[in-house]
Amino acid sequence: MIIDSYHTTTLLRPQAEDHFMLQAAHVVNIYNTMNKCYSNAYVFVLVPLQLVYPQQEKESDEKTVTRLASDLHHVISNCHLSFRSVFRVVDEVVKEAYAQDKAYIKHLERAISERVSPVDVYDFAYEILNEDERKSVKIWNELYRKKKRDWRDRDLEHFANLRVYLRKWISEAFAGVIGGDKILYVWDMLFVNHWSSAVFAKITLAILFLIKPWAMEAHNHRQLSAALLEEPGKVGKLQLS
Repeated sequence: MIIDSYHTTTLLRPQAEDHFMLQAAHVVNIYNTMNKCYSNAYVFVLVPLQLVYPQQEKESDEKTVTRLASDLHHVISNCHLSFRSVFRVVDEVVKEAYAQDKAYIKHLERAISERVSPVDVYDFAYEILNEDERKSVKIWNELYRKKKRDWRDRDLEHFANLRVYLRKWISEAFAGVIGGDKILYVWDMLFVNHWSSAVFAKITLAILFLIKPWAMEAHNHRQLSAALLEEPGKVGKLQLS
């Protein structure tokens, strides 16, 4: 699944080389063993840590992986928003966005529900499809086992929802849609603001409006899905500040 996420996420493709992905797989396995809980969102959360804290000279592979697993544990345990909080923050963002530009949000909601097509489900966290976490994981697993051609309307409905894409942004601490130096800048803002719900809401709202020119050109699910997943990575650091 890690390999799938790397190859289907545009901004991760530069890191989609064997050593980087194998390191990520080992780190995630250690984290899972330590905590007995795992979300595929953590694959993305791990990426900035791998970029900032790469293997040091004369450091063994085992030590690097253990160190990164400890760092990931710290971020998830002490910084990362709970999935319940992710749902709440996204609801607040959509409410504020409506207040600022109702026509824009109406356009997004209309476009995302037009001619809905299957997605790469492993690009979305298990927990963000439904507010009931167990139900969400169950839905995710059912979709993962299905071939896309067998998806029914009720399966597609989960992704005909703007909020699911915004939950993806936040659940991955933006590392699934913003890469390179820009994600490190975003994480600086998160750390300076203690990974608060308020800073997640502020960044999400800012990105949503910064991609407006491209999002307004999207008129169906495929087009808007691409805009929501790819255009945030093209936003400049100065625009985010």
